[in-house]
Amino acid sequence: MTVAEMASILELMRKSFEFSVTSWFRSTKRNAKVGGHPKSKHLIGLGVDVVPDDWSILAAFTDLANIHDLSVLDESDHWHLQPRAGNRRR
Repeated sequence: MTVAEMASILELMRKSFEFSVTSWFRSTKRNAKVGGHPKSKHLIGLGVDVVPDDWSILAAFTDLANIHDLSVLDESDHWHLQPRAGNRRR
C-alpha cells in the first residue's frame, strides 16, 4: 500500500464516520519519544492514529477498515490503523 492509497482510504472512511487524525507521519526521534515501535508504520506514512467523535462505532469502523485491507488496534485513547499483515498491494 502507498501513502496515497492510505490517504484515499481515510477520505472514504471520513464519509462514513466522524474522526480526527492525531498522528500520521513521525520522525524517528518523535516516534521514540512517544514509545513507538522502532519499525512503526508511522515512520513511512502507513500508520495513522485517529480519535473518533463517537467511540461506540469501533465495530463498524473496523469492518470498513478491513474491507480496505487495514487493521484497527484500539489503543484506549485512540485507534491505530495500518495495512493488515500480509498486505502486499503496491
